[in-house]
Amino acid sequence: RQQDDEDQSDGPKHGFAAILEEKKRSYPDVGYHLVEIDELKPPGKMLTPLTHTHKLKLSEMEMRPETNLTDYVIYDQHGHDYAQRTFEDLDEPPPEEEVDDLLETVRDGKERDRRIALAQLALLAESDQGACLDIIPTLVSPLEGADPAVQAEIVGILDHVADEDPDTLTGIVSKILPLLEPTRHPDLQTEVLSVLATVADHDALAVVDAAPKLAVLLEDEEEAENERQVLLVLMRIAEVHPDAVVPVAPDLIRYADEGTPQQQVGALAALGYVAKAYPYVAEQTIPTAKSLLAAENDKLRTNAAGLLADLATQHADDLRNVVPRAIDLLDDTDEKAQYNATSLLARVADEHPAAAEAATDALIDVLDADMAYTRANACWALGYMEAESALEDLETLAADDPNEEVRQVASHVINLIDDGRD
Repeated sequence: RQQDDEDQSDGPKHGFAAILEEKKRSYPDVGYHLVEIDELKPPGKMLTPLTHTHKLKLSEMEMRPETNLTDYVIYDQHGHDYAQRTFEDLDEPPPEEEVDDLLETVRDGKERDRRIALAQLALLAESDQGACLDIIPTLVSPLEGADPAVQAEIVGILDHVADEDPDTLTGIVSKILPLLEPTRHPDLQTEVLSVLATVADHDALAVVDAAPKLAVLLEDEEEAENERQVLLVLMRIAEVHPDAVVPVAPDLIRYADEGTPQQQVGALAALGYVAKAYPYVAEQTIPTAKSLLAAENDKLRTNAAGLLADLATQHADDLRNVVPRAIDLLDDTDEKAQYNATSLLARVADEHPAAAEAATDALIDVLDADMAYTRANACWALGYMEAESALEDLETLAADDPNEEVRQVASHVINLIDDGRD
């Protein structure tokens, strides 16, 4: 029966070469394998790697209970084994008073002990994120040069901490960016991207330097597993720093045109932020975005309308024929879809008021929408069209709307319409 490394004696040498060779065949290339030990079989044929249980992180492995004739062991790529007794320490998070000892093991312990300590800290971080806030500097120091399994365990801890306090991680983004190389394990990339996405939601400027590496991941069509997260982080970056995402625009356009609905949602969102600053960059997506205004996917309709609204500042001529579909979106149950539709109609109406007149009644109906910006956009669209039929409702908004900006816009639009009648 297999035992932990430190408990194994040399034992008899008969069949040792066969046993050693069999063990080596059971080692994974990376991460961890659960291996079944059939004690009825002779040395050299006892071990069966259960490859479907392969994981990159020790903290995610599950040990099976032994039976009378079958035992289990977990191997890492270096041949360290983790037996039943090891996992008794991984059944529940360690107490906080043990954190210092675990950190000392991470810094100076043997490789196997170090991996177990990291797995214990990962369990603690998952159950109590705040307990690991102060250990981040110590954890990130061994990232460089470690193998992917150790890196993934560390970054997984960072991910849990980011959920609790993203401020703590803004200063160590540069430490994890090298792990985004296309040659890295996809599960490790997933861990890194999850941290970047959480930090980007809090402070997108902190992850701007990730844009070139994210671009490389998008360009590599074989790296398809993490596209959703890549697009999410690019969207956050584009929101605050569109310049950094302009070089990635061709890949975003490719996903908008040819990707899955999920990929299209992310690509359209990122392109929308870029288009606000650089409309020419995304102009070739206009036909695709037009067609997606009728998509069954709610987010696709919403993001397509948002992108077209941003492009309408420079391409209103090309968007006059989307008015009927924009009108349909004014009845959408998604508030953001309504907002984007009113924004699109307002910008078309600004350049081509006659083309938007069919939307008059629907725009009047959304003057009582829940979102203040939707009400304001509807006011602007009606003003550009000099819609006299909207005056009574606009006067109500100017007097009673709870939002000051909406009241101001409604008053301004009333003057526009009155000036048009003179």
